[in-house]
Amino acid sequence: MLNGIVDLSLRYKLLVLLGFVLLTFFGVRAFLAVPVDAFPDVTPNQVNIYTGVARTCRRGRRRSCSRRRSKPRWRGCRA
Repeated sequence: MLNGIVDLSLRYKLLVLLGFVLLTFFGVRAFLAVPVDAFPDVTPNQVNIYTGVARTCRRGRRRSCSRRRSKPRWRGCRA
């Protein structure tokens, strides 16, 4: 069967060339007709997580993130 296809392709070169040109033309036309947003978005989903600590003042948060001391000078917020 493959030999028959090759023999016909070699015999009708102009017909094979015309088929190739038509397929290429319609393929390019279809590619240009597809809207850009039709392609899927492949970026990973991202979620923002906001965390907070209740009942702490700025000074307390600053102290909790600073370097560790042997004896803390300050023990928390005064209300």
